[in-house]
Amino acid sequence: MENLISIIMPVYNGEKTIRNSIKSVLDQDYQNFELLIINDGSIDGTDTIVNSFSDNRIKYFAKSNGGVSSARNVGISEMKGDFFCFLDADDLMSLTGLSSRLSVMLTEDDIKFVDGVVEERDLVTNKLLRKYHPNFKGNPYKELLLLNDTCFCCPSWMIRNDFNQLPQFSESLTHGEDLNFFLDCTREGGKYSYTDDVIMNYMRSENSAMQNLEGLNKFYKQHLIQVEKECDLGRISVTEYRKLKKKIARIMKRSYLKQGKYIKAILFR
Repeated sequence: MENLISIIMPVYNGEKTIRNSIKSVLDQDYQNFELLIINDGSIDGTDTIVNSFSDNRIKYFAKSNGGVSSARNVGISEMKGDFFCFLDADDLMSLTGLSSRLSVMLTEDDIKFVDGVVEERDLVTNKLLRKYHPNFKGNPYKELLLLNDTCFCCPSWMIRNDFNQLPQFSESLTHGEDLNFFLDCTREGGKYSYTDDVIMNYMRSENSAMQNLEGLNKFYKQHLIQVEKECDLGRISVTEYRKLKKKIARIMKRSYLKQGKYIKAILFR
């Protein structure tokens, strides 16, 4: 039997985009999948649009609003797949988004995480903003800790579902929750690899969560605590920790300056 792939799609007020996102999944050249759509308390026409599709591979769950992490956790608890991945309700999966990642996954039993090329596009104009190509192979835990741009740009991984107990998304985070989840998945080992195919279009909007800099700062503070612990255990060098701290400071300063918050930019340490 073909491997079943679970696709987890959280949505909140996605009536303008979710139809195309669902279609991009149904159009896959690999058809043995289940699409778990978790409606996180939408108050628009999302419900009507989802219910207009008659495909028994679509599993629909409605819940009160709790945030994207809460919605993804519902999907994790309900999925049945041998492998799973995520797709937000404004993003599009390419025609070979499932098959290209799965083919890499099946080349070695110890490959647990497979990524691919991601095109970041403007949600309104569809203009290509960036083409992300991963360039790392091996266990990605340290790369993720150091925020290296080698194996992560967004929740684009396909993951082998062979955990004794699957991690959960942190529902207290508004930023970095996907990176935090991948860290939890990779901590105990497993190889990361990638396909050179484009697997998805990741859509950016002016209302991006990155506008909430206090939420971003909260994530970075928690992340540095985690990295400091790894430093104490000798898994991260002091030099690497200091470089990461400076990198985060530069990111936050630039972000504050971009929003015209000059005092916060100057005072940030």
